[in-house]
Amino acid sequence: MANPPENNKKEFIGDPKNVAIALLVLIVLVMWALLINNIRQDNNSIVSNPSGGDIVSVAEVKFDKDNNEFADFIFNKPLGESGEVLGRDPGKVSPPISGSWTWISPNVLRFQPSGRFNIATDYTITLIPNLLLKDSQALSGKKEFDIRTDKFQVEQSTVEEEPAADKKNTVILNGTLRFNYSVAPDVLVRKMEYNHQTVDLGLAIMVSM
Repeated sequence: MANPPENNKKEFIGDPKNVAIALLVLIVLVMWALLINNIRQDNNSIVSNPSGGDIVSVAEVKFDKDNNEFADFIFNKPLGESGEVLGRDPGKVSPPISGSWTWISPNVLRFQPSGRFNIATDYTITLIPNLLLKDSQALSGKKEFDIRTDKFQVEQSTVEEEPAADKKNTVILNGTLRFNYSVAPDVLVRKMEYNHQTVDLGLAIMVSM
């Protein structure tokens, strides 16, 4: 008399040899999947760098936040000669601003505007690989970088009061303002105004800057 199908299934699962075979098959399938994934990644690398040459990437971008005078692109390997000024711009700046591109060291490329970056402005700098690298090199990773200049603002203000020694009922207020950018006093004073609220006591108020 033949064993019922349920009994055969229980015998198959309960047999240690069958369990071991099933585990081996599972391991082989997992290893096969990993192998296929590695092959795909290798193919992607070949496609992104068809020349088979060096892979170049930007390791860091340093922006001169103190003076807004330059942005340095630090690459993972030497690419140029120190002091070399590039004739063609290897990057696009948006919003547009004129400037120069110079290798300040073999792996540091500096963009320096003709004047300075405008204050309170968001810039995007996009590198152009075919104007930057050799035919045997390929740029991987980020090619577009954002920098932001600070808004013009007062960092610190102080006011001191002292009585005038030679004038009765006269007080001298000495104030100091410190800004986050250098300013031209003759230009700044034309853009400032003095507002005050006092009780009318017949006192004269004079302001000088």
